[in-house]
Amino acid sequence: MIEYWINEGADVLEVKNGYIHPWEAITNASFKGCINGRVVNASLGIVNPWANTFPDGGELFFNNISLGKDVYCGGMDPNACNLSNSVIYMEVGWNPQVAISLSTVKDYLTDCNNYAGIGDIHDIGMMPSNAFLVVEYKEEAPPTPFMVYGWVNDSTGAPVFNPNVTITNLNTTEVFTAETNAGSNYYQLVLASRADVNATEILQFNVTSPDGSQSNITNHTVKQDEVNLGGIFHFNISLGAMNAQTWYLTPEAKPGDAPTANDSRTHAKDNL
Repeated sequence: MIEYWINEGADVLEVKNGYIHPWEAITNASFKGCINGRVVNASLGIVNPWANTFPDGGELFFNNISLGKDVYCGGMDPNACNLSNSVIYMEVGWNPQVAISLSTVKDYLTDCNNYAGIGDIHDIGMMPSNAFLVVEYKEEAPPTPFMVYGWVNDSTGAPVFNPNVTITNLNTTEVFTAETNAGSNYYQLVLASRADVNATEILQFNVTSPDGSQSNITNHTVKQDEVNLGGIFHFNISLGAMNAQTWYLTPEAKPGDAPTANDSRTHAKDNL
């Protein structure tokens, strides 16, 4: 993608017979707005009637950084010239009296509101009339669908209809809820690769039965092959019973035939 900023005007600068110095006679061309995207290249083009290259003037700036004084071709030079890069072509003919300049400014860009400063040549004067900022962005591939689906069963292999399935990207903390329905043990979720999930990131599957009595928490690291194929397919999940506990509360000491706690721990008697 290419974005253009175009400034047009006519600012006359002439300090040869005045009381100011060339570095005090600078006109600015502002490029309002912000840079949006990964920049591949940025070019600054200037059209400047009567400009030329002189040792003590004609300095060009971008965001207050000097691009040098020997920046123009054409102008009062009688020879034709042209300047170009991958996106801009500039040309003047013989005896043009119009100077052109083309500079690469990618390294000097700011996020917003860039500007060029055009200094006087300290000779016969000049009249900057055009300034172009052209920014080339890297073409980003659009996100592609990343589908996750499978079936949920209990510990015996029987289907668990309408399960609750949430999937968390542990790297970004984003939480997604999969689609299910009351007549099936199938679940599915459509994400966007590069936006919602990338290779090497960890997805945590938190699955429960509708009544909450069975559950399973499983982590899965996304592989590059899965990103290339467009998802995680047939990711089936088996639920286990929750670690339920039964407590027997009596005012007497525990009788010898009472069952032990099913968490394999010894518990002190509670006095009621």
